[in-house]
Amino acid sequence: MKPGIRIAADPNRSLTSRDTLFLSQRRRDISFVLEQPCNSMEEIAAVRNQLCHPVYMAKLAEDVNSVLRANSTGLVDGFSMKLTRVGGIADHAGYLRCAQPAAYMR
Repeated sequence: MKPGIRIAADPNRSLTSRDTLFLSQRRRDISFVLEQPCNSMEEIAAVRNQLCHPVYMAKLAEDVNSVLRANSTGLVDGFSMKLTRVGGIADHAGYLRCAQPAAYMR
């Protein structure tokens, strides 16, 4: 693989916590982001501290409160959002402000 290429594995909420942990630990030699591996925030939280890869939230980022919760608890390392899911470009700006680390919110 060429240097600089980034991989995102998107199981689309199809993995259990156990399967997510298995995948991450068995493939620790490959750099990739796990995008929305489990069906709920609770399932991700159950294994988050044991994962070898960063986790992005996508479909579970349904509203500003879910983004704030995931960000404040350190549940995810990033977000992947479709503009149409969060109400268009104007509403997307609000989500971006909520998703920023506290050090950048001034």
